[in-house]
Amino acid sequence: MMTLDQLVDVIESDVGDSYEQCICLMLGCITLVEKFLPKIGFEALELARKYWMEKSINSSQLEEARVRCWQYLDKRNASTNTQEKEYCALRSVICVLYVEQPSDDIGELIEFFLEMISSVEGNINSIERIVKEQLPQ
Repeated sequence: MMTLDQLVDVIESDVGDSYEQCICLMLGCITLVEKFLPKIGFEALELARKYWMEKSINSSQLEEARVRCWQYLDKRNASTNTQEKEYCALRSVICVLYVEQPSDDIGELIEFFLEMISSVEGNINSIERIVKEQLPQ
């Protein structure tokens, strides 16, 4: 069994500098937390899939979805809440709603994303299994 840090390293070494490849891998992992998402999270996730996988919407729709998700968290004073599964699941979705890489270090994004998934899922083995399924052999 890997630790979260080891999983971050595996993903980072696989995706390298490919932000889009990183997002697609993260979209695969979100399936672990989908059942905890509020309606706004499902809608945002659907838009992320359309943008990143189908290339069928424009970047402004992704941006608007991200703003709506943050507003949802802000209204509930939950923008820093990492205990409630619903909020962590939503924050994992927010990670895939940035058209441009939000920081210079792709590892930071991957680490934060996996922390949010792990806060909801709680089982690192499930996360590791999904990650391994996503990685090219």
